[in-house]
Amino acid sequence: MATLRRQIALNANAGSVWSALRDFGAVHTRVAPGFLTRLEMDQGDRVLTFFNGMVPRERLITVDDEDCRLVYAVVDGQPTHYNAAVQVFPEGDGSRV
Repeated sequence: MATLRRQIALNANAGSVWSALRDFGAVHTRVAPGFLTRLEMDQGDRVLTFFNGMVPRERLITVDDEDCRLVYAVVDGQPTHYNAAVQVFPEGDGSRV
């Protein structure tokens, strides 16, 4: 199983970035508008529609406010297996995700 890691430096306050990322039901408007075209919450899962028509169901696994870390997994749809962790790190006047 492959592991991919990517860090992105942002010119934005870590608290603001964390607020947007932790808002699990608003990723389509606060984090990736246009890339995600629709989101419906269903029994705690989010059902997303991507710009290319792919529709996965994602389940929130963990929200850790102390470490600014969110973990979620695809539980239905394409891809057949996927999980992710997103974490925000303060860095100077900005942040790193």
